[in-house]
Amino acid sequence: MKYLLTLIFVTISFSCFAGNSSGKVVRIMVHHGDVVIFDIGAHNDKPDCSTVNNDWALSLSSEKGRAMYALLLSAAAQGQTVSVHGEGVCNAWADRESPKYMYVNYN
Repeated sequence: MKYLLTLIFVTISFSCFAGNSSGKVVRIMVHHGDVVIFDIGAHNDKPDCSTVNNDWALSLSSEKGRAMYALLLSAAAQGQTVSVHGEGVCNAWADRESPKYMYVNYN
């Protein structure tokens, strides 16, 4: 029982420090290597590693990252709202949170 409670606490702790954001695409920047940095407005509940305003960063080295990049480009072109939920870590770029998932809100 003690180990189960510890596991639950650790799981909840990590998920509490994942950011979220929702808005129209403000900026998309393809950066060094395979990194895309983007801004869709207020980035809430960011983890400590994410220190740059509202920016997020994703890597194009994975299929997931390429799919997210395509979604961002499509949403920007259509003026649609995007919602992002973070992983709680800064994997693609040291000071910007990596998205866990994102979706388009069709108005």
